[in-house]
Parts: sequence; C-alpha cells; structure tokens
Amino acid sequence: MSILGWYVVCCMGGMILITGANGNVGTELVRRLHSLRIDFRAAYHSTERAARARAAGIDSTVIDYADSGSLDDAMRGIEKLFLVCPAGPDLPAYEANAVNAAIRAGGVKQIVKCSVWDAETEAFTIARIHRQSEKTIEYSGIPFTHLRPNSYMQNFVNYFADPIRSYGVFQIPGRDSRCSFVDVRDVARVAATVLLSTDRLDRAYALSGPEALTYGQVALKLSNVLGRKISYRDIPDEEFRNVTASHGGSSWLADAMIELYHYTIAGHGADLSSSVQEILGQPPTSFDQFARDYIGAFRATKPRVSA
Repeated sequence: MSILGWYVVCCMGGMILITGANGNVGTELVRRLHSLRIDFRAAYHSTERAARARAAGIDSTVIDYADSGSLDDAMRGIEKLFLVCPAGPDLPAYEANAVNAAIRAGGVKQIVKCSVWDAETEAFTIARIHRQSEKTIEYSGIPFTHLRPNSYMQNFVNYFADPIRSYGVFQIPGRDSRCSFVDVRDVARVAATVLLSTDRLDRAYALSGPEALTYGQVALKLSNVLGRKISYRDIPDEEFRNVTASHGGSSWLADAMIELYHYTIAGHGADLSSSVQEILGQPPTSFDQFARDYIGAFRATKPRVSA
C-alpha cells in the first residue's frame, strides 16, 4: 500500500458512498478505494452486481434513483458521496433525489459530482442537465466538488471496439474536430484524491488529457499500437442517429450526442486543463498509453473475411 493509503486508513474516518459503481468512473473508483482499504459502500442498480461485489469483499447496496427509501438506506452512516447518474433527461431529477437523501441523512460532509466538460456554459443538452444538477448540489448547503471531464478515451472501447476489431474502422460525426480526451482511470484517481482530502471544497475542476487530438490522429495512434491500419470515417448526423438506434440507443441520446459533437466541431473541446497534474502530482495519461493498456480490446479475435 502507498504512503497515501496508509495515511488515509489511519487518519480518515467515515464512509464514502460510490454511486454508479458499475459505470466508467465508478468501476475504477471502486477498484482504487478497495486497493487502499478505504471504508466505502458501492451502490449498484442490480442485485446481481451488488452480490458479486459483496462476494469480492466490498460493502455494497442496491439503489433506485426514483426510490427515496433505497437512497435513504444507502446514505446511512455516509460522510462523503460520489454522485454520478447515467446521462438522460431524468438526470437532474434523479440526482436531486440523491442530494435530498444526503440532506436527510444529516452526516454528509461533501458531494463529489462527476459532471461533464464545460457544464458551466450550458451550451448543449448534456451540459445543461449536468449544470442543473450541479446547482441543486450547490443550493443544498453541502460542501461540493464538481469534476468536469472531457470525452473519455475508454469510449473507443465501449462503443467502437467491435468495428475496430472486425473492420478496422470507427464512425463518428466529428469532422476534423479536436478533443482533449481524458482517461477514465485519471478521473477516478482524481475523484479518490478529492474524496480523501478536505481542501478542495466548493470548487469545479475541468479534467482533460495531455493533448487535443483529431479523430484521424486517434486512428493513426491505434494503427501504430495495433500494427494494422485503423481508419476514421466521418458520417452524417442522420447516419449516426440510425446507428445509435440500431444499437438500442434512444433518440434523446442520439440528438444529445450530435449536439455535443457539433460543440466540439466548433472548437470547444480542444482546451487543455492542468487539473489532473495539479491534483495527482503527475501528468494525465496519454492516448498512446491508453491504447497500449487496452490493446486486447481492439485486437481482432479472428481474421476478417473479405467480401
């Protein structure tokens, strides 16, 4: 265990509640806190996931953001809350329910919210719903820290690994825009550091990677790591809507993502933030390192059959 880990175990009291424990950031945050032997409770949305976590020695519970009783149960004995809810039109209401449960619990001393890049601008739908939730937290009277990460590097695994493996291509309506993609693991490390400290209250942090890349540059980096050509194909908005629908995504999500892509195309996703370096004392993970670490997700499992 690191010196930080021993310090925290010896000096920190109270329990942390991690919502979205099976999500992008939540999974990594659970892994990190568990490795540091920190007292925390992981909140899941299914009994099966909670049972698997308990079998691994993790205090876990099941919550439903629409069920105040489940939220009240989860908040018992909690001093700090990591709050993240899947993006959707109900996010402000669901996260408000969690904040109200934290208020009722009475002992919550900090809420760390996983928000979105440029939430303060309210310039696109996903920013607006997250900012609404941020305001709810700010008005609650509970000290807060907002984390505003840019687009996750791991999205290339979650959404594009299959076509990259099978066809060597990923398709996005991104044109030649640049984005300072951030590694989810860095976001989780930042969240853990903030949760285990008392000096970053009532602040918001933009979180980015170390460089702003075009999708063409992403394709080249993946090609270099995989040793085969990976291509980026820019697609029209309507084609993206159809692809999203074919994978079970809602029209709301498709439209919200297109709006976000347009925001990035306008040049608003390329800024670089020093927050990861400032909080962690080390530079953010590069896309090259991310690609090397996740190489197995992109490697073809069988030869592609030509038409």
